[in-house]
Formats: sequence, structure tokens, C-alpha cells
Amino acid sequence: MTASVRQSEQRAQWLTDLGDVGRRVGEVAGSLDRRQLDWSPPEGGWGVGQVLEHLCLANDSYIERIRAALHHARPRLPTDDPGWRPSLMGGWLARSITPGTRKLPAPRIFRPAPHARPGVLEAFLHGQRALVDLVDTASRFDLFHSRTSSPVTRLIRLNLGDCFAISIVHERRHLGQLERICANSAFPGPAQAH
Repeated sequence: MTASVRQSEQRAQWLTDLGDVGRRVGEVAGSLDRRQLDWSPPEGGWGVGQVLEHLCLANDSYIERIRAALHHARPRLPTDDPGWRPSLMGGWLARSITPGTRKLPAPRIFRPAPHARPGVLEAFLHGQRALVDLVDTASRFDLFHSRTSSPVTRLIRLNLGDCFAISIVHERRHLGQLERICANSAFPGPAQAH
């Protein structure tokens, strides 16, 4: 079983991770034009826009679950700083999507359309800010005993902290994918001004 960590320490780490991922995704995708966002690798797989769309879909579903769980969560005393550890299923899910693990098919509800929505990077960064706000709000609640279900299936029960941890690990995994797509030798350069 994973050792518990003080919830204040874990929240601080999540805030650092969210800031890092948001900054790095902005660096990778911030200057891309629509043609580059819509490009897909010739060997198959998603392009940058589809990865960002996938992250938006996943994050939005977790944000919805987190907000609902916080609404029903058990407040804790301001002097308490209880431990947090992943639940059995939450820990398994986070480990299964850790960067460098084998490729997994995306659940149907997280599959992007062939072309991402307009402003997909801004939508992703908006979701990042929402997650940061929710991590801050969660400081008033017990992350271990507050429960919700996975957005994919109600059969998987998660604690509130699992939702944050899974979202962040998932983003890190796809940040690596974004970097690999942009490093592909066939990736189009910026459009030339006429």
C-alpha cells in the first residue's frame, strides 16, 4: 500500500505540477497555427489539436466530478492536516497512465473528433486554471474520505485526491506525446506569410 502524505504537501505538489504542465503545453502548442494543430502523423495517431481536445474532454469530466464531490465533502478543522493516499483503484489508474507505460485506448467519452474545437489550447489552459482553483478549494476538505466515481464508469470509486492525481498524471503523459508529435520530421513548419 502507498504511504500517506500530508494533504497540504500533496496539494502543494499538485499546484506545482499543474503550473509546470500548463507552462510546457503553452510552450509546445502556443505558436502553432491551425494547419499544424490539425496535422496528424503519417504513421497514424492523433495530432496536437486532437491531443489537446482529448485533454479538455478528460479534464472537464474530472472537474465536474471534483466540483460535485467538494459540494458533498466533509469539511475538516483548519488545524487538521490529515494524510492522503490513493485509493486502490485510483492508484491503479494513475500507475496505468504514467508517462512511459504502454499505450492504452482512450475511453469513448474522451475520444476527440478529427479536428479540435477552435481555441482548443485556450480551452485546455482554462481547464488548468479551474483545476488550480479546485486544488485550492480542496484545502478545506478531507481528500481521502471524500468520494466520487470515475467519469468512465460509476463502478470505479475514487477519493477526491485520486481525481487530482489522475488528471495530472494523464496530462504529463500527453505532454510527452505533444512533444513527440512536434518533433516528428514530417511535422509542418509555420505557414509562410505572403
